[in-house]
Amino acid sequence: MLRIDKANKALIALEPKTMRESGYWERRDIQEMICRSPVPFCEELGEEIHIIGSEAHPTDFVQDRIDLLAVDPDGGAVIIEIKRDSHKLHLLQALSYAGMVAKWEPKQFIEELCRFNKSDRQTFEQAKDQLEEILEEGDIEAINRNQRIVLLAEAFDYEVLVTAEWLTERYDVDIRCYRVALAKNGDDDFLTCTRAYPPPELTDIAIRRRQKKEIGAEASTNWDGALKFVENPAVVKFFRQELSAGRPNNVKRRALRFFIGDRRRFIVLAKRKWARVWQSGRFDDDVEFWTSRLGDGAKVKPIWDGRALRFYLFDEAMLDKFKQAASVELANTEFQHSSDACTSSGYPEVGEYIAISPDIVDEGRRLGAPSILVRVIGLSPSSTRTPLEQPHGAKGAGPIGQCRFPGPWSMRTEGAPYEQGCGSARCWSSADRRARRR
Repeated sequence: MLRIDKANKALIALEPKTMRESGYWERRDIQEMICRSPVPFCEELGEEIHIIGSEAHPTDFVQDRIDLLAVDPDGGAVIIEIKRDSHKLHLLQALSYAGMVAKWEPKQFIEELCRFNKSDRQTFEQAKDQLEEILEEGDIEAINRNQRIVLLAEAFDYEVLVTAEWLTERYDVDIRCYRVALAKNGDDDFLTCTRAYPPPELTDIAIRRRQKKEIGAEASTNWDGALKFVENPAVVKFFRQELSAGRPNNVKRRALRFFIGDRRRFIVLAKRKWARVWQSGRFDDDVEFWTSRLGDGAKVKPIWDGRALRFYLFDEAMLDKFKQAASVELANTEFQHSSDACTSSGYPEVGEYIAISPDIVDEGRRLGAPSILVRVIGLSPSSTRTPLEQPHGAKGAGPIGQCRFPGPWSMRTEGAPYEQGCGSARCWSSADRRARRR
């Protein structure tokens, strides 16, 4: 890096320094600085990515952590690994993380963003909205379509660069290596990032080539091309009718959007043999509602830990019944969705109503409830604390949604106990829930 001396029309070299010489460490310093200043850092890289996680846990089967996790507007998950010095296993580590993240569901990205923004007490719904703003298609289901790798280091071993080149050219794996350099001028330190592989021109070519290989990508630039992929004539007819009526849509995903009020509640995706419907949020007895109208063949199923529904439409009758319900019958229906914090800064309070995920409560799983509301009557955060035996005041309400609490703890609640041993729970109807929250 050169400093310009305008008075003397000269270039003055700044003093080069290594991270090690300057006392900078990967996690404690570099990674922390990036997390505190993500926008200027990504602009320095020249990458249109948004950091959503730090020290992300890729899977329950390993103890490793991803240095930084990001997403791009196309829905790609970006694995960022940082090394202060060169390391020949740098790329291998990132590849293993990319393979693990490839199995993530959209809700895991939302939860990771909640953890990343925990100081702001970001809610699940707020994190979902933030991700949808990042995504070009505006739909959370578009996330994790592919995985990219960004490596940061002061230097790269030959093994890393030649392997990155081979994987990129032979298998279209998107790998980018940035050389980080440090320079000093007086008391000020300067950081620069230069792409070591591949050159920007080659990256643009690789992206265009990869896009052409995506199934249906070329056919999805307009609706005539997009619907050529669909073999079910009832689905094609339904889509053409809705498009003619001005239904909001996304041609790239072959999707129609149905709104109730100002909120998008249904996305209908045209598949080869059927249409798949994704319902955002839940309403009372919605599984029974859709099953009674569409039949068992619709395969109505709660997804996202019960926060949403998914079902299928196969023929003209099912498509018409869906439209009638989504446009008329449900017009004034109150939908529920998780709107409080994903994590808690402490333990639940005795006497507080909280909600726990239905995946640990058999009754909740059976009913397809988005969460199980319980009242805490006893709590023991550690083995040294005596559990409280008597319930305290039942006024007020705790967070609604999937709550997680730190450390070893046990809880007793009103209702019948369940086998997992961390407490007991009772499932209430939404009417009871609203009454109790008041």
